Amino acid sequence: MQVTGRAAGYLHATATSAAVRVSTATFERSGTATVSGTEQVGHRLTCTTTGSGWSPAATKLTYQWLRNGSAIPGATSSTYTPTASDAAHALSVTVTASRTGYQTSVVSSPATTVRAGTLTS
Repeated sequence: MQVTGRAAGYLHATATSAAVRVSTATFERSGTATVSGTEQVGHRLTCTTTGSGWSPAATKLTYQWLRNGSAIPGATSSTYTPTASDAAHALSVTVTASRTGYQTSVVSSPATTVRAGTLTS
């Protein structure tokens, strides 16, 4: 910041402060990510955030579903339908909240094991 002082009969004086780095703010977070639905191949699962979420409100939520802790390619929406590759493996989802001027904040659901699908006649 630069300030210049002027008064009649005096020389003008200018003072400049040192540069200051402004850091991003941090979200206040409460609540968790939960998965609802039948944990079985072929049945859609839905991730929701419970509690009050983030303060201030996040302007964008992104999702990443995980199989045994590793990202499932293309599984980036709030819903996921397990495939045969998921049977007997642990599924979870991470939700990343973002807002301009704030650090991103991540919350993860507990892992749940997917059961194999059933055939019906």
